[in-house]
Amino acid sequence: MPKQCLFCDNVADTKEHLWSDWILQGLKRVHPIRQVIQKSEPREFYGDVRIKCARSTCNHGWMSDLENSVRATVGAMVHDISVTLDVETQSAISRWITKTAMVLEAAIPVEKRFYSRDDCRQLRLGIIPERSMIWLGRMSEVGVFAAGTRVWLNIDKDTDKRADGVVATFSVGNLASQILTFRFPEHYNATTMQVQCFDGPWEESLITIHPTNGPVTWPPGLTFSLKGKLPFTRLRDRWKVGRAL
Repeated sequence: MPKQCLFCDNVADTKEHLWSDWILQGLKRVHPIRQVIQKSEPREFYGDVRIKCARSTCNHGWMSDLENSVRATVGAMVHDISVTLDVETQSAISRWITKTAMVLEAAIPVEKRFYSRDDCRQLRLGIIPERSMIWLGRMSEVGVFAAGTRVWLNIDKDTDKRADGVVATFSVGNLASQILTFRFPEHYNATTMQVQCFDGPWEESLITIHPTNGPVTWPPGLTFSLKGKLPFTRLRDRWKVGRAL
């Protein structure tokens, strides 16, 4: 059965780059792109990863426009150039990161995916899924890495009242990013919820770009590295199963 485009009702007839050529050019060190779904063994991909998940009209239309809208700013951060991000730019980068997370997830069977078809279609209209948070950080080493995994949040002792989530963590050049999206039971939709993660210097090492609170400057004060005091794996693994605050 032909694969359907993530973002429209048509058949997917093109392969979408997880990382565009303009990003990969000049990056010598490439770390594996890793996927972890529930408790399964990680799937790893290397190099120029392309996933058949988009219709050509989407790939060469709004997706290309989105890529072009962030190219200058993202390119600067990838190459470790300080930038100030206004609200509009933060919104564009947030949509770009969300799109990348959805494309990464498209490498697994449909029944195991977190983002719904409505989520993907809404992104085409510029709407990021509700209860999403997106951050930017800085890497000291230059490379390419991606990891996606499902997470859970127990709202109370009743196992039926469990929130499902997905987190995707990326590193490309000197730019690190992470998106977390949670889906709570329907009767919590009107409730403001917070989620817990492991303690860490997150305010000093990450910049929140979604939801945005005004202009921000990248990079943050602290930097992630492959090893050392603030390893990148600590960012990747900071989310845990817990209770809503």
